[in-house]
Amino acid sequence: MITLQAQTILIQAETAVSVGICATSELENTTLLTDLILSLDNSQLKLRELIVATPNQKLARALMNRDPRILVELETRPGGKASALNRILSRASGDILVLSSADIKFARNAIPKLVEGLVRHSDWGAVDSRVELVNGDDRLMDRVSTLLWDVHNATLDELDGDDRLGHIAGDLIAVRRDLIDTLPEVINDDAYVALRVREKGFRVKRVHDAFVWIVGPRNPADYISQRSRVIQGHLQLVGLFRRIPSTFEFMIVRKPRQYLHLLVRIVTKLGPSHFPALLVGGFLETLSLQLAIVSSLMGRRNQPWRTPETTKQI
Repeated sequence: MITLQAQTILIQAETAVSVGICATSELENTTLLTDLILSLDNSQLKLRELIVATPNQKLARALMNRDPRILVELETRPGGKASALNRILSRASGDILVLSSADIKFARNAIPKLVEGLVRHSDWGAVDSRVELVNGDDRLMDRVSTLLWDVHNATLDELDGDDRLGHIAGDLIAVRRDLIDTLPEVINDDAYVALRVREKGFRVKRVHDAFVWIVGPRNPADYISQRSRVIQGHLQLVGLFRRIPSTFEFMIVRKPRQYLHLLVRIVTKLGPSHFPALLVGGFLETLSLQLAIVSSLMGRRNQPWRTPETTKQI
């Protein structure tokens, strides 16, 4: 008699997987990620192709003859993240599409764990990884970023546990390929995918043992640049879907008592050194929200965004 685990492994081995990476300046890390992904082929997943979309000609040249499984989509004119993802979608032929940022590290079993989640659960449409920061807590802005992500993870965990999750962080995700066609020009493509999956009747879930590591913003300018962009993206999706995003900054408005309690719990767990980070983080979030509102009213969406350089130093 075949066990459930054996059946899952068998189905997973037969499930074709496409992996897409959007990269700009992250030449060294993208090369490391592609090597890791290619090494998973056959042993832990059936890799159909690894598609890298980039405007970086140096990176494109480094990858083009590296392995026949790598497909390079060189953008002669950078068209933004949505354009790059649409190039990946046009080439992806697997049953499951894994999308990865280029400025991350992930555990060797992270992608197989995401694929396994979709294989085991036919009602799951998209799955998100568990993102953690490598900043440490030496500097105040490191503690601010750590606090932000701890609150973010706790919020998503709570919603996931209640089967109300409608958001994915986007650093490393997997989605059923047939659920996503082309993407419109949206800022938060990851959140768009999650909402579209929910709209089609599938669940969005988190795979808690699929670990990913990133660097959070390490100075106020990078923090505001990144967060105002994300918040503006959420406001854009509110207009498209008429749904409130399931992230802390929106959930605290809907259920202030519940999510204030969550915030206090996180800050208490982190300890007294993070109380100043709470004050600074609150101030920066307020500035980010104001900038996002102004940018939305002025049509800032279609203009180039400032790259938060400190987040690229993984």
